Amino acid sequence: MSRVKQLAKSITSNWISLAVSVGVAFFLSPFIVHHLGNMAYGVWTLVISMISFMSLLDLGLRGAVTRFVAGNHAQGNHLESSRVVSAAFWLRGWISLLVITVSVIMSILSIRIFAIPPELRLSARWAIILTGTNLALTLTFGVFGGVLVALHRFALVSGVTMIQTLLRAGGVVWLLESGHGILALATWEFTVALLANATLAVLCSRIYPELRLSFRRPDTAILQQFWSYSSYVFIIQCAVQLIYYTDNLIVGFFISASAVTFYAIGGSLLEYLRQVVSSVTTVFMPLASSFEARGEQDQLRRLLI
Repeated sequence: MSRVKQLAKSITSNWISLAVSVGVAFFLSPFIVHHLGNMAYGVWTLVISMISFMSLLDLGLRGAVTRFVAGNHAQGNHLESSRVVSAAFWLRGWISLLVITVSVIMSILSIRIFAIPPELRLSARWAIILTGTNLALTLTFGVFGGVLVALHRFALVSGVTMIQTLLRAGGVVWLLESGHGILALATWEFTVALLANATLAVLCSRIYPELRLSFRRPDTAILQQFWSYSSYVFIIQCAVQLIYYTDNLIVGFFISASAVTFYAIGGSLLEYLRQVVSSVTTVFMPLASSFEARGEQDQLRRLLI
């Protein structure tokens, strides 16, 4: 398959996945608001917004995994790929423990910071802990998704994402129709994420059987290699988080949890547009890394154009 066809196929699979995600979110959001009410939905949005900030603790590691595995795989250097993935998995494991700890602290402080009604406080606390644990799980096992992207297996990653989206949506509809609240939603989100991440790990082991995972502490050299690239990705992620995901917290702090509902629904339209651009640009980095590893400078120039 030519590079152009490969690129087109990757972008198409990302767009299909994005269309499913946007379509589900567009129709599911009003359904959730209708069943939860403005206040409970606002609290649920605050929970997600608070936890999303901790995704910055990724420190750009997934991008680094994709970048270095793509280059090493192109050169047939599977030992170095194994060292990169093992180091990232080790680092993310410790980061995940930090995420869970901070989630517990946030579950206590959030009641004092935001005006959450007494009847929703217990559910909000447990929802924060579960959502934080969900993020910790995704951070740790997201390494395998980064490997699949490095190998240009966008169709597989998009397929898992689509199934996860549909499972999540089906569970949300059933739970809300049955009269459950935000705690049940957080539990279901965690369950679906567990299944999706386990699937990515299995797919990674089958697609890249030469990969060997080690749980030992990585050496300083590979950590420096990570930071030389991931530090730039981290700065970009901080900017994106500040621009697109701070608003809900500010609205919740200065106005009320129920006001977050109205702002979040409108703001989601901007998020859909951002995802369209992101779905296109995601496919370029692993391909560029492969060209660089092979010394194909002309191909890099063509890709940039």
